[in-house]
Amino acid sequence: MEELNDRLFRLRKEKGMPQREVGKGVGVSGQTISVWEKGASKPSSDKLKLLSDFFGVSVDYLLSGEPAHLELPSAMGRPTSRDELGTINGEPAASPENDEPETHEKYITKKHKLSFKIILLRVIIVVAAVAAVML
Repeated sequence: MEELNDRLFRLRKEKGMPQREVGKGVGVSGQTISVWEKGASKPSSDKLKLLSDFFGVSVDYLLSGEPAHLELPSAMGRPTSRDELGTINGEPAASPENDEPETHEKYITKKHKLSFKIILLRVIIVVAAVAAVML
């Protein structure tokens, strides 16, 4: 049976990302990701939540493999590829070139603002479609 460490390894490989990039996405080092993938240690509950958001799966899936791996829409503001990982809303994330490093709190705030805008836009589109059908 697949364990947490195996699921983390497989999810990372599916995304084609090195451990350091996954670590950067959840606020830990690549070495920490390596330790988790080897099963020598397990992530804390807050890191499990960050990992689930990062990979687009539920915490339940990470811990037990159940329910089945449910992909979240990439439009929710979560980086989905190596190219997107370095940006937040089109702006560069933390890098040596930036004056101010991007904190996890700022990233989450921007992510939630973007999620709200996307949901609002989807509601507007549905309302417009319903209005067009009714005419």
